[in-house]
Amino acid sequence: MLLTFPRRGANVFGATFLLVMVWKFILLVGTAQPIPANDAFVYDGAVVNYLLHGHYCNPSVVLAFPYAGSHTFCIYPPFYQAVLFLWMSIFGTGVLSPMWFHFVLFGLYGLTLLASLRRLQTPAWAANVACLFLLGITFDDRPDGLAQLLGMLAIYGWVRWLAAPRATVAPWAWLAAVAVVLTCCTNPELGGLYFGWVWLLMLGAVLLRQARFPLLPMACMTVAPVALLAYVKYGRPDLWAGFMEHAGQTPSLTNWRLPSAADLLKTARTMPAIILIAGLSLWHWRNWSRPAPGSSGGSTDARPVILLVTGFLITAGLVAGGLFRFTANWVLFLLHIQPLLVGVFLTLERRSPAPPPRWLAPALALTVLIVSVRAIGLSTWGVACALDRSEGAARQIVDAELDRLPSGTTVVMSTAYLYDAQKHASLHFIHEDWTHRADAPAGNLNGDTVGVIKLKPAALILTQFDFYRHYHIPLAELNSMPAVVTLTTTNYARVPSPDSFPHFQQVLQHVSWAPVIIQFTWK
Repeated sequence: MLLTFPRRGANVFGATFLLVMVWKFILLVGTAQPIPANDAFVYDGAVVNYLLHGHYCNPSVVLAFPYAGSHTFCIYPPFYQAVLFLWMSIFGTGVLSPMWFHFVLFGLYGLTLLASLRRLQTPAWAANVACLFLLGITFDDRPDGLAQLLGMLAIYGWVRWLAAPRATVAPWAWLAAVAVVLTCCTNPELGGLYFGWVWLLMLGAVLLRQARFPLLPMACMTVAPVALLAYVKYGRPDLWAGFMEHAGQTPSLTNWRLPSAADLLKTARTMPAIILIAGLSLWHWRNWSRPAPGSSGGSTDARPVILLVTGFLITAGLVAGGLFRFTANWVLFLLHIQPLLVGVFLTLERRSPAPPPRWLAPALALTVLIVSVRAIGLSTWGVACALDRSEGAARQIVDAELDRLPSGTTVVMSTAYLYDAQKHASLHFIHEDWTHRADAPAGNLNGDTVGVIKLKPAALILTQFDFYRHYHIPLAELNSMPAVVTLTTTNYARVPSPDSFPHFQQVLQHVSWAPVIIQFTWK
């Protein structure tokens, strides 16, 4: 019976998506993973501060972004914060609240992905193979999660638009357009990506004479982001200045460069299946326009071809930009696009008259393993770390440290502990990533060393990730200044995290709740 389950499950549409959701649910309930990454509180902190203290700003980043930290949070468009506000108004502001919020966003994104594949008549086994690549999405705690959901909703709108009868075509085109505008209001980079993709999809359908161009929805989709941008820039120059302050310190555009080995490795680990199916598509594209043996021979559905070709164009542009001109982290956007492209490719392979190569199945299995490295690590090493120091145990340790500090004390903290620390209203918390402006001169010292010396905090409370990956140089420099400060470091991890091993840092990161507390005695 156990041997027949995989075969039966392969014919249940969405079976692997359900398994991924069950895995995520068990991981979240049992180990409180994945732990929010280091910049999650940058985007969530204003909502937390508003609900607890009545001000829509994020004081933890005030040193780097004075306006967003003390007046109005404006370093990113506000739609994500609006949705998070509704969630936190019901479920609270503790760290587990945004973790469950992103679990729900991921589930809605997966359902939208499945709905798109079903409308494309993707066979159940192909949809299940595609959903295996959802295991690669483990860092999902930024506005990107909501933006990817909205972007996938725009793709679903296009899929329905191209197949809808003339009497009902307009609502689906409007769905795609509105979803793109909301994506722009959530994450500008992803908004631009899906904006370009929907334009390519619409133009492809028109060029292949599949539909008439939806002029009004596309005009509104094009004009609305420009109008909103103009309103903020000229109608609210204070918000625009705050936004540009963030853009200036975290620029997406870099100097022209050749890709480093790390950039190439990140690309290969993120999108191995896209690389595989792109190569196969160059050989098989001629077969996709011909009916498969045994079919009626009527007109074929052009949507999968249009979607795959435009998806490859978007991917090629994103990868080229990330390797040569933009920040390399943009390639991570493809983790949410990869399952869709795999499903569409397998849909086209099914209707091809030529049989797929025998090595395709093991090759896809290998790419699934490549993207699932962190998922495997969360389920093994991460579980061991959670059994050592759980989220609740870590919160108790941090609360005990904060309770002993006098009113008005400054504490520098990692994101994972900042959510629950906000109830200590008498203390001043600074985000560990933003102890100084990114463009501030530091001389011969590390920028965070200078920032900590200027702040003179009572304590530095870090995750294992931030302690080993971010603060090893600043703490070494501070330790070399006994005339300035004395440090007492307590690492509460009894099970070493992968961050503590240099050879594992590029393979598995950030799976331990155990805090590292550095107490300062300033001379």
